[in-house]
Amino acid sequence: MSERQQVVVISGGGSGIGLFLARHFADEGARVAVLDLTISAEVRAQIGALAGSEAVFHEVDVRDAEVLSQRISEVADALGAPTLAINCAGVQLAGKFTDLSAEQFARVLDINLLGSRHFAAAVLPHMRRQGRLVLVASLAGLVP
Repeated sequence: MSERQQVVVISGGGSGIGLFLARHFADEGARVAVLDLTISAEVRAQIGALAGSEAVFHEVDVRDAEVLSQRISEVADALGAPTLAINCAGVQLAGKFTDLSAEQFARVLDINLLGSRHFAAAVLPHMRRQGRLVLVASLAGLVP
């Protein structure tokens, strides 16, 4: 499959590992969809310069399964069926467990755990046969 036929969907693509991957795949010639809570004009310009009209951007919260599913459908309509879907959306709150409020802890779980579920559930029905789903986690998930 040529790189131009690759359709890569990346949540958390507005910064960090997700942004690195979005730049990489756009530079390789793939059609790229960047999803994140916020996407700066600078990121849009960088990815747009690499992928041109073959890039789409959606500001979406992975905690909202319904809206995420709608945005993934829009990505598939605009770029085609994904060949690779990478969930990089995640947060970390530095501090001792005993210092985290229940709301802060729930936010981490909602984004890092349920967000991964929501992303997978939204993208899998659109994926090409032989497509790949990647759920990224950091070592921070192993550190108490």
